[in-house]
Amino acid sequence: MHRLTVRKKGEETLRRSEEQFLKLIQDLHVGILLLGPATEAKFANQAALDMFGLRWEEALGNNISQTFTPIREDGTKILSSMLPGARAITTRQTIRNQVVGWRRPESNDVLWTLIDAIPQLTDQGEVTTVILSLTNITVMKRAEEALRSSEELFRTLVQYSNVGVVLYGPNQEIQFANQASLVMFGRKEEEVLGKKGIDLSMTPLNQDGTEMPISMRAVPRAFAARQAILNEVTGWRGAGSNDVLWLQGEAVPLFDENGEVERLITSFVDITKRKQTEEALHQLSTRLLQLQDEERRRLGRELHDVLAQKVLAVNLDLAQVARSSVPLDKHAKQALSEARSILREMSREIRTLSYALHPPVLDELGLISAIQEFAAGFSARSGIALEMDLQAGFGRLSQEAETALFRIVQESLLNIQRHSGSKTAKIRLDGDSDGVELQVSDRGRGICRRRVERGSRPGARLGVGILGMRERMAQLGGKLEVESSSSGTTVRATIPLVIEIAYAASHSSGG
Repeated sequence: MHRLTVRKKGEETLRRSEEQFLKLIQDLHVGILLLGPATEAKFANQAALDMFGLRWEEALGNNISQTFTPIREDGTKILSSMLPGARAITTRQTIRNQVVGWRRPESNDVLWTLIDAIPQLTDQGEVTTVILSLTNITVMKRAEEALRSSEELFRTLVQYSNVGVVLYGPNQEIQFANQASLVMFGRKEEEVLGKKGIDLSMTPLNQDGTEMPISMRAVPRAFAARQAILNEVTGWRGAGSNDVLWLQGEAVPLFDENGEVERLITSFVDITKRKQTEEALHQLSTRLLQLQDEERRRLGRELHDVLAQKVLAVNLDLAQVARSSVPLDKHAKQALSEARSILREMSREIRTLSYALHPPVLDELGLISAIQEFAAGFSARSGIALEMDLQAGFGRLSQEAETALFRIVQESLLNIQRHSGSKTAKIRLDGDSDGVELQVSDRGRGICRRRVERGSRPGARLGVGILGMRERMAQLGGKLEVESSSSGTTVRATIPLVIEIAYAASHSSGG
């Protein structure tokens, strides 16, 4: 009797334990299936039924693979014998983390599950049941598929874009190069993958044509600074060639979860034709300015040497008439006096116009004398007091350099007279064996920033204002800067003395 009581208590405890276990399983959000030795469903919790859209009576005793078509991630069908439950029965081992898709009847919809199959064995090693846990990963799979499709679309777009794209790894090795970049550099994919830029026998150039140091190239700079390099213009010259490929682009670092630069992506466009066009325009503008200066020089000399002399001759003839013994009446004397007065005024205007076009003293005595003479006349005509600090230590410059600096003085002083409202201005000229710097400053109302910026862009009128001054400096390898505020404006022109210093003999009046 005692043994019977103990056994009964044991059975009751086991029953309660099984009920608690089943209740726990029933309330889980993970799908649970208990399979028999023939893979038939002996139990399914509510999460599993909801997952497959089945009722209890539809699932009990049946094999799910008979209702739903099991598929792999690549879309191919899985044989029933290869499903996790069947494999666990065959191998008597736990099968974990198997992804199985279940295509619904007469539908393309797929339920994706992550399955663990755990066999329960008797003491003799026979399988009594298999516990299947199923996690619904359909949303995750859809997200992965959307991401994969997006990546494929992006890769296709990048691959066939007209913009060159190159992806660099953490050691600056090339991991990807799209078709456009390969065409630009005339390379094959196998020639560049895994290589660094410095291994490709291409010399990078600055915009002035000088070789760019390794540390100044966009990719090393972006890696070192951990910042994007934008709108960088670089020329690339192949080994044994004089042809230059000009590119404009960006280098953008990509960071890992620790904030370290993991990779770097560069994108660029071929601007070689644009650069060639800009160079052609630059050469054209250079020639036009040269022709303009030559014409000004010719007209200035014509006025000074021919017309001014003829006016002087007429004035001398009228002076002889005034001193002749032939008596003149009052009206004739007055007309003669007025004529001589007009001729003297004409002579002054011709002289002023001649010096404005091209002062002979610029060729004969040099830049400083020409500035001094022009400034004196300008101050007398405009009433603007000029302070001058002109250092003569650098000697004579080339005709082109002296003409360019003189034109900048002219243009700057005329701008002061027309626009600044300043009553004073200063001209400072200084130089040494390295270069020459010219400054013209005033204390006027300043120049609008947009006007300064417009003067540095193509499209403004050639030879006029800021653009003309900048163009003249560019021809000589120099630069022109304009600093302006409400308290005044400073025009600063600098040129390097790579041009040999010339002497007065090379500035003869004969041109």
